[in-house]
Amino acid sequence: MKSIAADLLRKFVLLSPLLIYDGSACAHEFTEQNLFIAYVKLVSPQDMTPYNEVYAERFAPKASGIAGEFGQFDQKANAEKILSRNLKAFDLNEAFTVTNTAELGRYDLERQTFEFRPVSAATVYRSGAGYGPMSRIEVVFTNTKAFTGLAMEPGSARTLVEGMPSYSRRVAIDLEFRATSAAEGSDRIRSVITRIDVYSDESRRKKIGGLVPNGS
Repeated sequence: MKSIAADLLRKFVLLSPLLIYDGSACAHEFTEQNLFIAYVKLVSPQDMTPYNEVYAERFAPKASGIAGEFGQFDQKANAEKILSRNLKAFDLNEAFTVTNTAELGRYDLERQTFEFRPVSAATVYRSGAGYGPMSRIEVVFTNTKAFTGLAMEPGSARTLVEGMPSYSRRVAIDLEFRATSAAEGSDRIRSVITRIDVYSDESRRKKIGGLVPNGS
């Protein structure tokens, strides 16, 4: 006779809404779970035990009503299946998108370009604020020098600046990047930026420009 616990665990495996791909091109959300999965896939560890344990503790669904050592064993096994499935489905060629703000500098009338450096070699994005192994995956970028300056014709630049408060030229950005490499034990993903979209408003309805790698 099959146990109720086994039935519940099978339902969690089937219904877990973690990473489902329909084949269409779309960016990965910048979430703790997605960054963890990208990190594990890039590292490709020989021993999955510590990664399965972290996944079971932080991301896998918990089945209520299952207690004791047998219930814990079943939940860990369930987490391993979900992580394995998500690692196979996760496409590292798809980009991540993260939102932030940046400050426009002075406008150069001759070059018709704002001074603008939304990212630098020191820029780090973190997946969370936790402690312990793999509780906070960091993302760093290897091609930030390729993203400088925001071109705009003078009339539009004047209108933009005059519509901003005198004390700030802050704009919103959507930064798109691809995870490229990671070293086991580093809790850090090296990435390349593929584009940065710039908006004059925090709601991201008024796009004022975009940056792609120099020479693209």
